[in-house]
Amino acid sequence: MGADFHDSTMLTVAVLFGSDLIARCEYEKRILPAVVTRCIEEVEARGMDIEGVYRKSGGSGQVKQIQMGFEKDGGSYDISDPDLDIHAVTSCLKQYFRKLPNPLITYDVYDQIMEAAEVQEPEKRAYSMKAAIGNLPPTHKDVLEYLVGHLVRVVQQESMNLVCAPSIPLCQTSY
Repeated sequence: MGADFHDSTMLTVAVLFGSDLIARCEYEKRILPAVVTRCIEEVEARGMDIEGVYRKSGGSGQVKQIQMGFEKDGGSYDISDPDLDIHAVTSCLKQYFRKLPNPLITYDVYDQIMEAAEVQEPEKRAYSMKAAIGNLPPTHKDVLEYLVGHLVRVVQQESMNLVCAPSIPLCQTSY
């Protein structure tokens, strides 16, 4: 019975889109999943000045091509081809987060974060937010920190990409 469970878990993890984040990182022997780091690296290499870099969707054919490439080749899949629309890369990244069985902000921490966000006093809100985020599993916290750092850099290029801080939650609601 134990072998069957292990085999089914490995089969589930072998499929990238829809696998558990913690299991994926263990499977890849990485702190962050390769699909996350590669997509973000590519956006930072050639997409920071593209208008609506996360707001606009990529073509479904190219998004599927990227997903299949990552499913087949993992982190070694090359998404640097300039003919590959950067919106397809961002759509692939959003799709990865959308398909997580346990979301990046886990179900058991979500309410804590929402409550922290409603605290009126900035110092108390920051403390409450930090405490809530501290309750995330370490892998989720690491990925969230990496993603937020990236989104800060995207917003810093607002004059070129027209992505402003208030628009980020609208672009990322599928995370």
